[in-house]
This record gives sequence, structure tokens and C-alpha cells, in this order.
Amino acid sequence: MKEKFGKLSIGGKLIIISVFIAIISLPFNWVNLEGMSIAGYSQRAYIVLLLFLYPLYIVISNKEMDNFIAYIFAIFANVVGMAYIRIISTTFLETEFISYGLGIYIYLASTFLLLFGVFKYKKV
Repeated sequence: MKEKFGKLSIGGKLIIISVFIAIISLPFNWVNLEGMSIAGYSQRAYIVLLLFLYPLYIVISNKEMDNFIAYIFAIFANVVGMAYIRIISTTFLETEFISYGLGIYIYLASTFLLLFGVFKYKKV
């Protein structure tokens, strides 16, 4: 596997790394309220990992990537993360309560990395 990873283009490496970062974000707190923290597993955030499957499959199978479809998946993964932040943030009496945790930031970083990986991907 190490030899195969070394032969990948920079885009392929970034896509694989982004998937691992997204998986690593799951045990971190995605919701962080005073006295209550909820990890990504409890929020069923693993479902958003399905959006990473198409680019990952293309990289692992070393096939030609349909950039339009890959961009759709990467952008939708990013939009889902941003929408999650918007939904979790609460406004009460004109004061916004930030209730999202570190896990969603890590996930968003992985979606930006996925998007850049799709941009840089070249079949080897």
C-alpha cells in the first residue's frame, strides 16, 4: 500500500488524506453546549462520509475521474458541513450562541482538502 500511495498524484494523495481526516473528526465533539458535548458518531455524522466515496473509489481503482461529479460531491460535502454549523448555532434575544465543537471544524477542513484534491487529481 505504501508503494501505491507513493505513486499517486498529489490530488490522489490529498483525497485519501481528506477521507482519513473526515473519519478522525467523528470522535471529536460536533456539538458543544455548556455541560453537554456530543461526538460526531452520536450525531450520525458518519453518513456524510458517503460523499467522499466516489472520489476515493476513483483514486483507489486508478480510473479517470469525472470532474463534474467529483466537484458536486465535494461541494455538497462542504455545504452540508456549513449548513450543520448554521443549524446548530442558536440565536436567543439577539445573542448568538455558538454550540458547535472542534469536530465540525476538522470535518470542514477535510472537505476543503477533498475539493482541492479533486482539482489536482490526475490518473497515474
